[in-house]
Amino acid sequence: MEADGPRILVPGDCYIVAEKKPFRAFEMFRQFVEDGVPTLALCRMPPHQVRKIFGSYPPRYHWISRSRTTEGVSAVTNLGMVVHHVSRFLDEALGPGVILLEGLEYLVNNNGFSSVIRVMEDIQDLMATSRSILLLPVYMEAFDPREAAILERGLEVVESADEISFPSKEDWVVADNGDE
Repeated sequence: MEADGPRILVPGDCYIVAEKKPFRAFEMFRQFVEDGVPTLALCRMPPHQVRKIFGSYPPRYHWISRSRTTEGVSAVTNLGMVVHHVSRFLDEALGPGVILLEGLEYLVNNNGFSSVIRVMEDIQDLMATSRSILLLPVYMEAFDPREAAILERGLEVVESADEISFPSKEDWVVADNGDE
């Protein structure tokens, strides 16, 4: 049963932002950047497009690509590097943060669905233990029904039209409420 009012993003949770293009996820992420929350963006979108959306690069940004960049942005080339950047960010943030991981479809095409799911499970564990939030824009129609069900099983789904509310500063530090 759905509650009335906006959906509140909960620290420690991972969210699929279901949309064909990642506009809503980028909008949500930008709000966290503007609020001064530590953020990390791992994006398939090329650096020039990310710069156009944000006006500059987010403070911590890596391009998911095999190509090199001359724009001072590091390229992430494999799943191990994705986990490395997430883990390193969480260690350096010294508290909860928000991670935007845009490009799941690209990662699946280059690494296979089962490998990506194993990495996503590791990232989910990192989010839970650090009380951080993962925003994962996904075009669900890019996946077959079985894969979509596996993705949705472990992650909260936010439709692009859902009204959301951002956690208050107190929400970031409150102990786990026991929902499991």
